[in-house]
This record gives sequence, structure tokens and C-alpha cells, in this order.
Amino acid sequence: LLAELLEIENTDDNILMNNLLLGMSVYEHLLDFNKINELFQKAEQIVSDNELLRPETLARFYRNKGLFTSHKNLIQDYKKAIDFSEKISNSLLRNVMMGTSMNNLGLAHFYSGDINSALKCFNASLELLERIGNGVGRIYNNIGLCHYIKGDYNKANSNFSIALSYEKEGAFTNICMLTNYALALVAVNKKEYALHILDEIINEYFSNNMRCKDTVCYSAALLNRSYIYFNDGDYMQAYKLIKESTKQKYRHENDLHQKKRKELMNLCLHKEDIIEIYCSNYLDFCNSSMDIFRKAYSLIPLAYYVI
Repeated sequence: LLAELLEIENTDDNILMNNLLLGMSVYEHLLDFNKINELFQKAEQIVSDNELLRPETLARFYRNKGLFTSHKNLIQDYKKAIDFSEKISNSLLRNVMMGTSMNNLGLAHFYSGDINSALKCFNASLELLERIGNGVGRIYNNIGLCHYIKGDYNKANSNFSIALSYEKEGAFTNICMLTNYALALVAVNKKEYALHILDEIINEYFSNNMRCKDTVCYSAALLNRSYIYFNDGDYMQAYKLIKESTKQKYRHENDLHQKKRKELMNLCLHKEDIIEIYCSNYLDFCNSSMDIFRKAYSLIPLAYYVI
């Protein structure tokens, strides 16, 4: 149906743009990133050629750029999405677009290491979307991430719990939230429950009975389980899971994801006296930075594209 929709000739660029943006969202679920890139190039050309596109069309275009480009590089684009959202005449659509764009701006700040700005954006997004009765499980998840990385584990645990009570929309989102939640459970002395959650997800992965095609969520579960092994002093078990997680190839910042894992593997080998020297100070075990790419664990924020 989508293929037929995209083949229909349309003289209204607003309708064509919305079809292209919808297509990008669909192909993300199919993990067809080449097709996403192809549709994005067409959408970008329309934006360049047509100065009369409606505000809601432009807001969707800039809000959805995370489907194509790293969130880390999209702070200005998401701000444009918010600016165009403010010009939408329909109040309900205006709040939806402002709220979802504000959430995605929070992601850009999160990946840039500016956690305080990210938290402000997520709270603003929550206020806008709760006001209109929109599903906000993803935002509670993202707020929980900020509190966790800041070291406020009780608030993180509370927000992850609320997120899971809201979110019923799909396996990928559920596994991401559970993987995040498990970290907070360990931090608030509920380790056994955390292990149960992570081991179920990891067993699903190794038994080749995965509910989700996108293995990003499984890679995160592997890393978070290895983090617990590492803190328990079981460095070889940690090493094995970290090594397995390196099979995941990320669309964006793959070099940073892999560097973290390589550093962790070398540290595990050093702890087991397999390699003598480990002098790197890249990894952050002391919460001296807010850079998720230097943490020994994984946190998965969630974006809005379709609404």
C-alpha cells in the first residue's frame, strides 16, 4: 500500500511530503535504511524548491530528521521544527507537533552530553502532550535516562516504572524500556529483579527467538548485563557479553559505540591479568561526565516520528 501511495503523482507538495515522511517511518520499522535515505533526499529537495509549504509540513520534516541523521547533530533542526509548530493554526496539532519536536530536541541534547537541557526539553514535552491526552510513555522513559545518568536513581526508577505502565505499542519500545529499567533496579537494591529482566531478554536473543528485528535493544541488554557482571568481579562473563554486543552495527556514532566496547573488553582482560597494561582514562566509572558514549552501560532514549 505504501509503495502504491508513493507512486501516485501529486501536485500538492504538502501531501507528497507527508507521504514521503510516512514512508521513512515505515521503512525504519523494516530496517531499510537505504530506502529511508532515498525518500529523505526527495523530501529535502521539495523543501529546497517550495517556499510555500505549510508550517505543519515543515515541522514534520525537521522533527523527523532523526530518521536520517544522528540526533546529536540536529539541535538546530529540532528548534526549527518547534518554530514551525508554533505557527500551526490547529491547536491540537500544534501541541502534538510542539510536544513531539521538543522530545526530539531533548534527544539531541542527551546525545551531546547536555543532560540538564535534555531534561528541560523532556519535561516541556511531557507537559504539552499530557495536556492533550497523548501517550507519554516514551517521555517518562527519557526523563528516567536523565535522572539515571545524573545519579538520581530513585527518580530514574520511578520514571521508568511509569513509562512501562504507559507503553504497550511494540516489542522494540518495550525491550528498550525494560533494559533501561533494569539498570535503575540494580541501583535501588532490586538486583534480582533486574537480572531476571535482562536474562530473559538475552536468552531471547541467544535462542534466536527474538520478538524484535532491530537488535539495538538486545545489544543494550547485553551491555547492561555485562555491567553487572563487571561490578560483581566476573570479568570474563562481562567480556563475553561485551564481545557479543560488538556485532551490532549502529547507523550513527558506530565508532563511539565500538570504542566503548573495545575499551571495556580491554579493561576486563586487564582485570583478569590477561593483558598487563591498561592506561586509558576514556571510560567514565565515576560519573565525572554526562557523555553516554563513555559510560560502561547503555541507555536508550526514544524519539517521536509518526504522530
